[in-house]
Amino acid sequence: MRRVSRKMSTRVVMVLLAGACLSVSACDKKADAPPAAEEKLRDAPDFGGVKSVYVEADGHGPSAAAAIDDAVQTAVKQVNGAQVSSQKVQISVAASAYANNQSTDFASDTFAQALTNQTGGQVSDFKVLKPASKDFALPGAKGESWTVRIGAHIAKYQAGADAGRPRVIVAMPVSRSGSYELGNGSVSKQQAGDRIRRQISDALAQTNRFTVLDTASSGALDDEADRIASGDVAAADVSRLGQRLAADLIIIPTIDRLGYVRHAQDLRMSDRQLVSYSGGAAISFKVINATTGALVMTRSYQAVFPSTSPTTLGAHVDGLNVGSAAMTDLTAQFVRALMQTSFPLSVIKLDGVNVVLGQGGDMVREGTTYRAVLLGEDMKDPQTGQDLGRTESDFGTVLITRVDPKLSYGVLQNAPALSQTFRPGLIELRDPEAVDNAAHGVSPQASSGASSGKPSGGIATKHKAHGKASGASDTAADTGSAPDKNW
Repeated sequence: MRRVSRKMSTRVVMVLLAGACLSVSACDKKADAPPAAEEKLRDAPDFGGVKSVYVEADGHGPSAAAAIDDAVQTAVKQVNGAQVSSQKVQISVAASAYANNQSTDFASDTFAQALTNQTGGQVSDFKVLKPASKDFALPGAKGESWTVRIGAHIAKYQAGADAGRPRVIVAMPVSRSGSYELGNGSVSKQQAGDRIRRQISDALAQTNRFTVLDTASSGALDDEADRIASGDVAAADVSRLGQRLAADLIIIPTIDRLGYVRHAQDLRMSDRQLVSYSGGAAISFKVINATTGALVMTRSYQAVFPSTSPTTLGAHVDGLNVGSAAMTDLTAQFVRALMQTSFPLSVIKLDGVNVVLGQGGDMVREGTTYRAVLLGEDMKDPQTGQDLGRTESDFGTVLITRVDPKLSYGVLQNAPALSQTFRPGLIELRDPEAVDNAAHGVSPQASSGASSGKPSGGIATKHKAHGKASGASDTAADTGSAPDKNW
């Protein structure tokens, strides 16, 4: 019994020692294991690039070599389209080898490397999956017909993150006049149109909701496409050809009226004139579906310039400054209406009463109180099946406390208790309840010798909406920058 007991004790000790060794070994392995990669706090900008895509394809031809080349061309077409394959990449390695009577094994690594070299890496890892073989010849058929199946990696252009956004072209504004009188100065329709177009494009680009296509740079884009096609760049970059984006929407502004006109009245009892100024601006906007031509949205905005009192002392108004401010104000109102219709301000994070909004920049104004609504059931028209949007119920207000380029922060006020689990987008913001109009009023600068006719008040603006735009803002826009006199 003692011997058996000693043997059992020895075995127990050995098992315990083995377990300890395993534990120590495991601990050592954990200590030696590389640390887990930390999550990146900010991703690099995504402007698109070239990646490799594996594809299989069949080829046909009067010879084994021709069938190989046809299969490679087919593979390139499947990945990058016919334009890149037929016009920019001519694969003829197999046919050249056949024509030179070279003894070539198309399934060999040597041929695969030759194909990679000729295409500059656009075609790589080539393999023959099914060797070339003669097809069954029909009676009366001329010549032989060969078939082969290959596999390869093809270079493909991967579009950037902005390619998934709605794509917009801002057209050159339609003008009712060749030039516009603005006080003691004037601007051409080209100057006025360029300014409106630039302001809309810049504002939409800053929203990070639209991809603005710059048609004015078509010449530079064509030059770059020609450089890629010429072979001065890596052959893999040929896959970038034919990737230029097409527009989803076209914005067409129209300058209906723009002027700060000088009025002069001769005095009978003297050779003097009574001089005064008055005028305003009116711009209309159409948003059109670029594919169907359907009218998506229209807006009309007006600005009334302050009139100056008649004077004989040589009145002068800075009409260029007034007109510039009006253009900035009216185009900003349109951009706000388009954003409210397409991408309303929404709460993406709720922490107690503190909220984070998914937009920033010029689209949100610090210190402004917005009306908050809680989205409900999705409604459809029973007759047409058209989506009418979701029901809305008032949910207090949101005071904006900070605005960053892409995010905004605020405080939820006077809101009832949330009866459901919050999820991003559940709460949206509508028209501001109060706007500091003083921040948006612009008065022309009047100057003269002893005295002058002084304009009374700031620019008064209003807009007319055609079609329904839920929550479109009627308020003037605060761009945060001084008007540009130079247009």
